[in-house]
Amino acid sequence: MKCHGRETVFLSLASLASSLAVAACLQCHQSVAATNEVPKVGNTADGKKVSLVVRINGFRNDTGVARVSLFSSPRGFPSDAAVAAMTNSVAISGGVAVTEFRGLVPAEYAVGVLHDENLNGRMDTNLVGVPREGYGVSRDVRGKGGPPAFESAKFKIESTNEIVKITVAY
Repeated sequence: MKCHGRETVFLSLASLASSLAVAACLQCHQSVAATNEVPKVGNTADGKKVSLVVRINGFRNDTGVARVSLFSSPRGFPSDAAVAAMTNSVAISGGVAVTEFRGLVPAEYAVGVLHDENLNGRMDTNLVGVPREGYGVSRDVRGKGGPPAFESAKFKIESTNEIVKITVAY
């Protein structure tokens, strides 16, 4: 399988395929440079702004931070924070992290989360590519043979203080 022009190898075991694909694509996306895509933040024509609260649970410990990326398009989803519309790094307490994105235009978005336990800014994997750190996306979608698609994880924000809940997987 190719990801941004790089050859990516996946194990054929069904139980590991999704985790491996996400990990491999996470590694690949970290090296992709950002372009001039304009995120959907700021004011609408009528000046309406909305906010989004993201509540993430299921962390196996409170070590490190939750790196949360908000995407306004499929480009870079779920892991390339360099092209995300907005990003936040937030502390974990009691296995839960909460963050808020403000000043958003009402639109469709998707969220990707990484439990960066060792604060190195990337997804750590074992020798065969299985993630050692937790990850999750909005709507708790899990990819089949690769990372989850933006279309499966997207949701629409129409009013302020909408809440999205995500459970981290390991």
